[in-house]
Amino acid sequence: MRSGADRIPSVLAGRRSVRGRCTRSLPPTLLALAVAATACPAAAQSGPLGEAAGVAGGGTGLAVSGTPDRSFGLAGRQPQFTASIGGNATLTNNSNLSSNATKESDLILSVTPSIGVNYQGGRLNLDGNVGLTALYYVNGTQDNSIYPAIALAGTYEAIDNFLFIDGYVNGNTQFISPFGPQVEGQNTSNTYTAYNYNLAPYIRGRAWGDVEYFARSDSTWSNSTQDGFENTYLWAVQASLTRGPRPWGWSLLYNMNRWDGGSRQTFDNNVARLVLTYLVNESLTISARGGYESQSGTLLSSTDVIYGGGLTYRPSPRTDLNGYWEKRFFGDSWNASFTHRLPRTSMSLLTSRDISFTTNSLFTVPGTSNVFTSVDALLATRIPNADARAIAARELISRNGLPDTLTSPVQVYTDQLTVQTNYSGILVWSGARNSAALNGFYLRTQGITATGVALPGLLTGINTVQRGGSVSFSHRLDPLTSLSAVALLQDTVGFAGSAGQFTRTYTYRLQASRQFAPKLSAYAGARYVASDSNVDNAYNEAAIFAGATYVF
Repeated sequence: MRSGADRIPSVLAGRRSVRGRCTRSLPPTLLALAVAATACPAAAQSGPLGEAAGVAGGGTGLAVSGTPDRSFGLAGRQPQFTASIGGNATLTNNSNLSSNATKESDLILSVTPSIGVNYQGGRLNLDGNVGLTALYYVNGTQDNSIYPAIALAGTYEAIDNFLFIDGYVNGNTQFISPFGPQVEGQNTSNTYTAYNYNLAPYIRGRAWGDVEYFARSDSTWSNSTQDGFENTYLWAVQASLTRGPRPWGWSLLYNMNRWDGGSRQTFDNNVARLVLTYLVNESLTISARGGYESQSGTLLSSTDVIYGGGLTYRPSPRTDLNGYWEKRFFGDSWNASFTHRLPRTSMSLLTSRDISFTTNSLFTVPGTSNVFTSVDALLATRIPNADARAIAARELISRNGLPDTLTSPVQVYTDQLTVQTNYSGILVWSGARNSAALNGFYLRTQGITATGVALPGLLTGINTVQRGGSVSFSHRLDPLTSLSAVALLQDTVGFAGSAGQFTRTYTYRLQASRQFAPKLSAYAGARYVASDSNVDNAYNEAAIFAGATYVF
């Protein structure tokens, strides 16, 4: 029972989906209908602004992030529907993840039916999964529960090659606090259900010969089932005029973010930038950036000058380095990435510092935790076609017993404005019979005011540093059977208002997997979890589990 990091990406991984995010409480059925009726392509995570908006040219600084890329194909095809059902049985000696003195054993049964859709029509693209998981505790040590696993994304091309409408619906179980227990497949006091809904019309095109224009408006609503968690809403506007470097280029960028965190905090931010780019050679582009921003909120307001620079370096199709740095109202801000791939190895490093809202970070899966993304990059040279490569990547992960995602930090549901500093990386290696994946992360989250001043004494539980990593190794015994071992570390410490708090958790898991038939796969294994904390219960848990999935 991971945060959106475990289930949502596995739904959309390997398919091109939509970008954009934003948040306030909209009924799930209404939004699902809206998304089904509105769907289409966007650009990469940095946005359709390309380099001008992303790294070298001039990231938005408050860009709506975390949603995957959806490419748009005009060649229509019949909708592809898939249905599957999965079952799992877990025998644990600590079903409530409590201290040794009060722990209780139980047999936990779960069933997960799911329906997937993938449609690429002349104007409409729709992709995703709708499912649910039911948990039953045989000995009644915990409440039985049913929770959703929803990830639907779509795009509609309203006017040919000009007006598009994106939308998505996400719903899944999340963790409340990084200090609490985080064991998959168990109902604990540290879990809740969250939903995100998004609608985003945008236009794009070319004017005056070689000038590209783009404008997008994202509205995103977030709500949850947890008492005390207020609904949040984010309205984000992006607009740009861009001329590519020949060798000089430029971009005019405007970003507006209006966030409503409920009764506790609101925040408005307006940013205007000019980005000048220079093409040094076919591999290197550098940029200088400057502008002005204003922000206001429940806690004070300010106006500031922005300045900084960036670069993009692509010496070959296998290597990519890009990033930017800016001086913002909250201090230094940056976003940089490095990716490199070899025939059997893929590596990715990311770092960033920027404002974060619950609304656009809740279901975000870091690229350095997503094994599918790395395996997909690994196959890029051998399989140029994106759709065929996605299928091959998914088959390789399944056949070799690799996890879909590795450990990642918890995105805390909060109605406060925060600044997050992130460092993370992933390395994936795939051999003829052996495969391995390694990742690590560091995430520092701190609450701030609209003037960028930290809130040291108010945000207990939000001022945290999360560090951790995982290593996974798998061995294929034969074409249908594999063995895998995973070790994970999650370490959370508090500072300022949370000073002195800590939780450190180690997880070890062994698993055997086999494909019994083209549509039937099964697995069995064991795990051990040891957690030490002065915030929640210190506990340990040992469990054995087995399960199967059938695709209709």
